[in-house]
Amino acid sequence: MDSAATQDRYGTRRSGPSRGVVAAAVVLAGALAAWALWATIGAAGPSATGDVLGFTIADDHAIDAHVALGGRQDAREVVVCTVQALDKNRDVVGVTTARGRLRADGSRSVTVRVRTRDRAVTAVVSECSTRAH
Repeated sequence: MDSAATQDRYGTRRSGPSRGVVAAAVVLAGALAAWALWATIGAAGPSATGDVLGFTIADDHAIDAHVALGGRQDAREVVVCTVQALDKNRDVVGVTTARGRLRADGSRSVTVRVRTRDRAVTAVVSECSTRAH
């Protein structure tokens, strides 16, 4: 049998990727697009944030930290941040919690006193989260 007779009998082979490869590529592209949307909208930003705006060294065993709380506004949740006092070697010498319900603009500032075992030279926020009230 010659090649013309084979093509007449069975048809010509289609060039390009098979249907299975195309379907797999479409599914993969859809999954990638869904993940990108989730990462951009849902999981990109933290639900709670905290920054030390300033501090005052009260004495050798206390520091007052002025902390800005922020995040997504939800009236049922309170932002809770861990505030650490650090000594001149950057060792943690005291820890406390700053907490507050956010205002309508998604922010709040609070002042907390951190009791220390040695003289602190600065205060930092180590982590924040939200908790149901």
